Amino acid sequence: MLRRLDEKLDRHHAETGGRLDRIEDELPVLNGIVLRLEGREVETTGLKAMLDRHERWLGELGRRIDEPEGAPEG
Repeated sequence: MLRRLDEKLDRHHAETGGRLDRIEDELPVLNGIVLRLEGREVETTGLKAMLDRHERWLGELGRRIDEPEGAPEG
């Protein structure tokens, strides 16, 4: 009975070890994907900030154009 348990444990150990090896092989790929996604998030955040600044600038420009010349502000 102990021999059968030992064989089962060896089989499970071999299966688990193989799975862990595959996971270790995939980790660099997954880390690369995460780094690329983080870089894109930073890039997107910067682009969004630029777009927001331009929208504010265009809004201010539009208000200035709509104001009649010589009209008192306020």
